[in-house]
Amino acid sequence: MAGFVFLLVSAPLPTTTYVHAFPNAYNDLTLTKSAQIIFNPSSADKILADIKYDVIDKAEESDYAVIDGISDGITGATFLIDAKHEQPNNNVLNYASKRMYSLKVLDLQAKVVCGLMFLLGGLFLIFAKVIDWRLPLTFLSVFLILTIIYYICAPEKYLSPLLHLVFGATIFGAFYIITDPVTAVSKPQGAYIYAAFIALIFVIIRNLGGYPDAIAFSVLLGNAFAPLIAIYTHRVPYGYKSKPRALDKE
Repeated sequence: MAGFVFLLVSAPLPTTTYVHAFPNAYNDLTLTKSAQIIFNPSSADKILADIKYDVIDKAEESDYAVIDGISDGITGATFLIDAKHEQPNNNVLNYASKRMYSLKVLDLQAKVVCGLMFLLGGLFLIFAKVIDWRLPLTFLSVFLILTIIYYICAPEKYLSPLLHLVFGATIFGAFYIITDPVTAVSKPQGAYIYAAFIALIFVIIRNLGGYPDAIAFSVLLGNAFAPLIAIYTHRVPYGYKSKPRALDKE
């Protein structure tokens, strides 16, 4: 994750340029053409136009064979980039009808199912006592509160909490990243502060920052402050700083 952040900061354009895939793109998009798209993003449209198929434009929603041919064609990061640099469209049906390849609501459905699978896996880890339930609960609670506030204040500018939740690495980060036992704060009070701090930074960067998904930045900042949080939230031993022979005076 630190390496990912290093690449984002040092080379923001190549690492945040996403190309919509199409059927059999992984066969026709050769190594040379891929390198041209990565290091010369302005040539992406021409390269893709040369090898684009028209089969996807004629595909129906039920044509899962065509949809299955798309190799990671529509990603959560792509959606978040579109929403950040263009006007967010919280009307999922209207937005999806304008997406490429006539996929309509299948993109959202896939993300919801993926989020539910992450959620089920996270709940299993909680019941198996592998992770601390305070971390994902606090993170998601603060995240939802802040995104609701942003959305109520300016719905034409910020995404709805539902889209924030299912797109990107929100649920995955809540259960599988911030709960890392080595870098997270294990003490109960510190866990609440640690997860709330990450959620705060996460929402601020997503809505106000320059990067579409902010889980890497927010978690690394949380890890940097984790030792300090652990020090100031340690349990005080019984009788700490009590005066000598204080009980004898009663």
